[in-house]
Amino acid sequence: MNKNIKKWAKLFSKCIMVLIPVWIMCIYCKLSILNFVNEDSLGLLWNNDFTHNENRKYYSTVILGDSIANSAYLPELLSDSTIDLALAGTGVVENYYTLENYLNNNKAPKDVFISFADYHLAQDDFTWKNSNYVHKLSLKQNYEIYKAILEYADASLAELTSESYWSDVIMYKLWMPSKYMYSVIKGLEENRKVVNTKTYNETTARIGRHCSISNEVYVPEGDIGYKEYTVSKLQEQYYIRLIQLCAKNSIQLHIVKMPTPSNTFYTDEYIRQINDYYANLASGYSNVDFSWPVQLYDIDQFKDSNHMNNHGALLFTRKIKEMYPDVFSDNTLSLARYLAVDQDIKTEYDLDYINEWIEGFDYTLEKTDNYYMVTNNYTEQIVEEGYFENQGEEQKIITGKD
Repeated sequence: MNKNIKKWAKLFSKCIMVLIPVWIMCIYCKLSILNFVNEDSLGLLWNNDFTHNENRKYYSTVILGDSIANSAYLPELLSDSTIDLALAGTGVVENYYTLENYLNNNKAPKDVFISFADYHLAQDDFTWKNSNYVHKLSLKQNYEIYKAILEYADASLAELTSESYWSDVIMYKLWMPSKYMYSVIKGLEENRKVVNTKTYNETTARIGRHCSISNEVYVPEGDIGYKEYTVSKLQEQYYIRLIQLCAKNSIQLHIVKMPTPSNTFYTDEYIRQINDYYANLASGYSNVDFSWPVQLYDIDQFKDSNHMNNHGALLFTRKIKEMYPDVFSDNTLSLARYLAVDQDIKTEYDLDYINEWIEGFDYTLEKTDNYYMVTNNYTEQIVEEGYFENQGEEQKIITGKD
């Protein structure tokens, strides 16, 4: 008997010794994900950290949507109580759980704005793997998604309901090395910690904005036509759930159609379809409205065929603020807003636009010959300085330094 006990004890000890390195790696992955997460998931990681924790500050307005929303809504210019929680590459599914996670840890906002590119609503696929990679989804939420895919999704999502669905969920939940080892190795090779930490901090400074932050100008290769508006059954079901979640928490949901570049056109049938769709979707709910404030913006307001550049975002944000004055009535000029505007100034290449960014804020722009300096009078810090040259009526920055 004693021999058998010793035999099993020895086997158990060996198993423990084998598992210890695995446990250490699991703990490392959980505590150090910022060191190795890839660029595509970094915004999702920030968003996940923010929504799964209680925030000292109350945000009365939350922005949801995909990358076109994240890049176009500028919280720093809207109000001191606006947070941008839109996520790149997402549809309504991920955004529903973003809001649900946020409400589980924070007081409900009064208003939610949500915007999507058409293709994110027409397609069933969504960022399931990336969401589980950063632990966005609970077991309950994964179960809801599993059932929804079986009932509403098309064949493109069939792989998610295969036998590996739940094994993958568990592997992610346990931070198993098989799911993270490649990223850990690449993180060490590329020293991702430095870049990720910088980007993560910049996302914090920009109050959640992290997508397509650029002043690049779109160069179209032809016209783009919008002829049919389609929302998949899966996305529609989560739209309905989102509306109900907002209604339950006394939140006004504002669905906003984003402008597109001036090389695009819409058929009358498309315009009819989209207006009919949202009229039907909001039917029976007093907390939902749909608006399409501007159909087209000039091409120089865009980075590509969908995403506005910083100048387009500035124009769009002012339009939204003008349309909803009661929502964005908080004119407090907090440190957070100033730090976000600092980031806007640092990415600006057109000196004339700096005056647009600092409008309503306490900054000083000094110009002497071809030298300029921007001072944040709130923090008493020089934000940017350098040299510029006159190009016709515009003044282009040719060098600058942080």
